[in-house]
Amino acid sequence: NHIAHVILPDVTDLEAGNAVQKVLDFIDGEKEANNSTLSKQPGREKSEMIRLRVDAEWQDSEVPSTLRDLEPGFRSDSAMLPQTSSQQLTAHELFALGSVWYLPLNATKKGVDRFDSQNGVKPIRLTVGALNMTVQGGDYLRVHFDPRRFCVANSYDWLAQDGTMGSDNKPGVVVERNDKIGYMILNKPRGVPIHARGLTII
Repeated sequence: NHIAHVILPDVTDLEAGNAVQKVLDFIDGEKEANNSTLSKQPGREKSEMIRLRVDAEWQDSEVPSTLRDLEPGFRSDSAMLPQTSSQQLTAHELFALGSVWYLPLNATKKGVDRFDSQNGVKPIRLTVGALNMTVQGGDYLRVHFDPRRFCVANSYDWLAQDGTMGSDNKPGVVVERNDKIGYMILNKPRGVPIHARGLTII
């Protein structure tokens, strides 16, 4: 299991980051109770170093905070956000990866099921910028505490021509590109998933 579905209890002035931290603490407690060998959270000192690193990446980005989680290279670089079973990702890292989703109690009118997508509401992905957002009792959080990532994407140059070596001696994947019409054909590497987002995939 790698997802926690949480309806917050009756709380006041609880920040989203602290709510996710409580979820991680609970998960660690369950692992301890079951003598699990699964990864647990890092110590306080290492967690603080991670927080500073994530905050620095967030502040340094040129992409507006309303449009981003973190730079894609940061999210998929296994050296910056290790993809390993030896350590649970911290709350800051989960927000940085876009692994926390939120649906407030008042997302729909009273008596309307907010979890029925046919009612026009869906959970929103929270970013590092939402760590200090206040959440209320009854709000819903979906925490992907062990998110799947595809670090193999970092092994390719996504702007270099297919069959050539691009920057840092990484193989290119671009088969054809036409900026005037507005399309790009890629030779998708094995192990990299495809998610349609209003695009035509041939």
